[in-house]
Amino acid sequence: MYSFKIRTVENLFDYKKFLKITGFQQSQIDDVRNNVKNYKEVPRFLMNEQILTFLTGCNGDIDKTTQRIRLYYKCKRDIPEFFRGRNPNNDEIKHCFDNQYYVTLPVLNNSNIMFTCLSNYEAKNYIFDHACKTFIMICEGYLFENGPRNQTIFLFDMIGAKLSHAFQPRISSIRKGMHFLENATPLNIKEIHIINAPSFVEYIFSIVKPFASIGILSKVYLHTSNINWQDFFQNHIPKSHLPSDYGGELKSIKELHEEQREKMFEIKDYFEFEEMQVDYTFDKLLGDLSKDIDWQDSSFKKSKDL
Repeated sequence: MYSFKIRTVENLFDYKKFLKITGFQQSQIDDVRNNVKNYKEVPRFLMNEQILTFLTGCNGDIDKTTQRIRLYYKCKRDIPEFFRGRNPNNDEIKHCFDNQYYVTLPVLNNSNIMFTCLSNYEAKNYIFDHACKTFIMICEGYLFENGPRNQTIFLFDMIGAKLSHAFQPRISSIRKGMHFLENATPLNIKEIHIINAPSFVEYIFSIVKPFASIGILSKVYLHTSNINWQDFFQNHIPKSHLPSDYGGELKSIKELHEEQREKMFEIKDYFEFEEMQVDYTFDKLLGDLSKDIDWQDSSFKKSKDL
């Protein structure tokens, strides 16, 4: 008698609640599942929560959701520098948390707000690929713990950044990062705010522009160190949604960052599950037995004995 226990995945958002909030139907989730099963890049078992997150980011467009999921999993296989070893105990992730701040801010008008900046200004402590991996991990971890939102706002503070930071990324990494951001992420980008933009920001844009569409570039807002915060509060993000470092009403960036770091350990099991999912590890372990599992059932979050 063969016995195997699938690892438990806890702390995911309430699927039924968010299916109702988003206004989508189970039939739409099923349509996407039926579409993506024809692509070899996509694992044959996707949880309802995963599909709903993409469907929300694609505003309910079934075809767009199907293609985005396909490209998402293709990126996961083709860009290991961004997606392998997504574990808060990983040395690369720990190094990023020790040298940069990563924070998810309160939801604003059904938009997530994702923030990052340097905490250590030495360029030698900034590794672009590792920072991208950590930031993507933070964004996705937040979605799968707190539920999908219609749009996402990125807030990047470039204080402390030097020209030597700009020289750090490989062109291939920038190209891959832009491809993922525009075509494969479950996030629907609303705005990208860059505050304390340095004098060499145009140099950075000259590198990025060949790989970025007009659509994504039109969402970028540059704010120098002379930013008018009152205008920013009124037109973009209010005080109630910003850390005290920026005149906001929340805790300091450092405090929020430490809380965020702890949260990543709470959802560590999801990233372990997700990496096995991408590797088809369950298929390899279970063989024909996997045919008897209802992978789409959200109750898969609970352990199953076979």
